[in-house]
Amino acid sequence: MDLVTGATGFIGGILARKLLEQGKKVRCLVRSLEKGRPLAEAGAELVQGDLVRPEVAFRALAGVDRVFHLAGVTKALRKQEYWAGNVQASLNLARAFSLQGKGRFLALSSLAAAGPTRAGAPRTEEDEPSPVSLYGRSKLAGEQAVTSLPEPHSWTVLRPPIVYGPGDRDFFLVFKAARRRRVPLALPGQVCSLVHVEDLVRAVLLAAEAPQAHRKVYFVSSPPDLSGREMVELAGRVQGKIPRIQPVPGFAVAFTCRAAWLWAWIRGKPGILSPDKAREMVQPGWACDSSRIREELGWSPALTHEEGFRRTLAWYRKEGWIKQRGTAPALKPEG
Repeated sequence: MDLVTGATGFIGGILARKLLEQGKKVRCLVRSLEKGRPLAEAGAELVQGDLVRPEVAFRALAGVDRVFHLAGVTKALRKQEYWAGNVQASLNLARAFSLQGKGRFLALSSLAAAGPTRAGAPRTEEDEPSPVSLYGRSKLAGEQAVTSLPEPHSWTVLRPPIVYGPGDRDFFLVFKAARRRRVPLALPGQVCSLVHVEDLVRAVLLAAEAPQAHRKVYFVSSPPDLSGREMVELAGRVQGKIPRIQPVPGFAVAFTCRAAWLWAWIRGKPGILSPDKAREMVQPGWACDSSRIREELGWSPALTHEEGFRRTLAWYRKEGWIKQRGTAPALKPEG
């Protein structure tokens, strides 16, 4: 049986369904049974709980042959929330796996754990990690919890950069912004790596099976890297738009992110913008080299960025997130 954590999220949901399509027995650890209902209807077994409690990890691992640990915290109001969701949860699951688990423990980390690009060179697995944000430091500590598993336990860590595709709410903001005539953008020349979720899930499944991936760390990205300007322009082009980029100075980025964070604090709900995110936004680049996974596992992306953007747009339009050109919004009945 396969255990998938984070299965109610963007990437985890797609992975869980792909495993079910392959005829695998899948158990999903979820915090909310209601949110996990579509997975149960698709054939997954649900276990409710939070990995910050060690006993939950033991219960979730009973009879499990492989672990796909995708759960994590990407937005938080406090440092402790990052540490609970990305470090303590990983530590509890890894410890339980070391005592009763078998097979492969695959953890999905992030380029943020390695840190930004240095001197224009993409990050490689041999580079010393230097995360610049609380999020990145917590993901690195989560990695270390997994890689501390003693022999003969098998683990693999994947570090994707920006992940986009159908169902993603964060990258949707790029598509939404690209519909405007003017798009304010911090560091439009900042170069970033990207990967479509379908290509990432293929990499996850491949790494979980490959003997060569035993106790290895891999970056997973699709060439070419794109600047912030190029991302917005491509998101506009597939929608028939030509956005004009308006560069935003660094002090304005810091102010906007802090203001958004204060509003999120008042509401009690974290958002994508925060002082922590500002530290990532002002870096010269976020690029990584995926040569190792290509050479050792034979993985390569199936989608170009343009095809990936078009598929993503088609999903946004199908779900009504973005209206088709020439269509009028539905009128509400009077009375």
